[in-house]
Amino acid sequence: MTREAQFEGIQHGSVEFPFAWYHIRIPEYFLTYPVHWHDEIEIVYCIKGTFENTVGTKVITLNPGDFVIIPPQEIHSNRVIAGHEAEFITILFDLRFIKAHARADSIYNTYIEPFRLLTREFSPYIKKDCPLWHQIMPFYKLINEVHKDINGAGRLAILGSLENIMYFLYQSSQKIDSKRKARDLPMYRIRSAIYKVQNEYFEDLTIKSVSSLCGYSESQFMKVFKETTGQSFNEYLISYRLNKARQMLISSDDKLIDIANSCGFNNQSYFTRAFVKRYQTTPLEYRMQRQGN
Repeated sequence: MTREAQFEGIQHGSVEFPFAWYHIRIPEYFLTYPVHWHDEIEIVYCIKGTFENTVGTKVITLNPGDFVIIPPQEIHSNRVIAGHEAEFITILFDLRFIKAHARADSIYNTYIEPFRLLTREFSPYIKKDCPLWHQIMPFYKLINEVHKDINGAGRLAILGSLENIMYFLYQSSQKIDSKRKARDLPMYRIRSAIYKVQNEYFEDLTIKSVSSLCGYSESQFMKVFKETTGQSFNEYLISYRLNKARQMLISSDDKLIDIANSCGFNNQSYFTRAFVKRYQTTPLEYRMQRQGN
């Protein structure tokens, strides 16, 4: 796994086989990962240590052996708990991947599509040794055993395992009622702003332009964004840009000024100050530490 693999904006797997398996260590890979969302369902398994996931409005502390399964299009974030290190496996796949291989569209439409349409939900936290944990664990283990055979017969085992995991998630799920939808509407409305940042973080993004995408006035947008993510929009934007810059420092030999500009920082001095405030080290020192120079 390359160090940039945990970052959004990449193709998880291939177009033909949209499945990806990543082994991540924190804080080696990140200290925090900003609020984001994606179309794939994400299965996270804690190998060792302790870290925190926020899924929607739920804050989940993962310990060794625990799962968190993040539904598609659900807003979520990750962070290291102070003084802790952690290691985990994350699996991402597009639910439409199952549709492409299902024997009948009716199976997909009835049991899978509701999760994409946000009309059905399951509890994201699966604690070690709970009944659902025992149901999905054999299939998770099989995926771990064969994931390297992604271009061979391992695909059969991966596809079958994912279908079985979705079966047990469906069995433990429930319909989302209209009251729940109304309560969570602000969270889903700001996804347009989050998507804008993920795809155009290098541009000059203003609260005025982004708030209109979400159907809010500027003051309403700032209030809802802060309540939903725990950060102001500008704090979130800077945090996302810094994460992208950190990725480039590790994976490229680009000049610092070029990295700053490509991540939306038009002033290198401001970029350095923001980086030091976030990571307690300069960009150059960070690069030297991570690249082992």
